[in-house]
Amino acid sequence: MNLLFRVAVGCVASYFVQHLPALSLFAHAKRDW
Repeated sequence: MNLLFRVAVGCVASYFVQHLPALSLFAHAKRDW
């Protein structure tokens, strides 16, 4: 269970790392509008 949890956290972390630039750009553009 602990190993599965760590793998899931790693997947979520890598997903956020890959998508964070796009999300931050989108947030800035939305705020500027």
